[in-house]
Amino acid sequence: MGNLAYQIQRKVRKQSQQNLNKQPKVIIQTGRITKGEKLLWFGMFIGVLAAAIIMVSNYAAIYNVNHGLVQLENTVENQSKINNDLRLQVAELQAPERIREIAEEQLGMTINEKSIKVIQ
Repeated sequence: MGNLAYQIQRKVRKQSQQNLNKQPKVIIQTGRITKGEKLLWFGMFIGVLAAAIIMVSNYAAIYNVNHGLVQLENTVENQSKINNDLRLQVAELQAPERIREIAEEQLGMTINEKSIKVIQ
């Protein structure tokens, strides 16, 4: 039996020596990108690019609308000034003193005090 134990002990030593003699394989993993990952990155890039284009076009549209709005406000303001000036001119031209002066000087009309009626 001693022989058998000795043989087993020998086998174990040989196996441990073989394990020590074996050098572990060095596995070098390269940073390889798979086709699926490339497709996902490309899709994300296209999505971000599309979102950026949409944002820029929306900002351009908003700028154009605001520019048109400012122009319309300026036009309305100018027209309001013109309207106010015309109202003042109408008020000046409708003044009774002015009408009386034109009637007397240019048309030779006179006022007949007896035919004037005051209505209240």
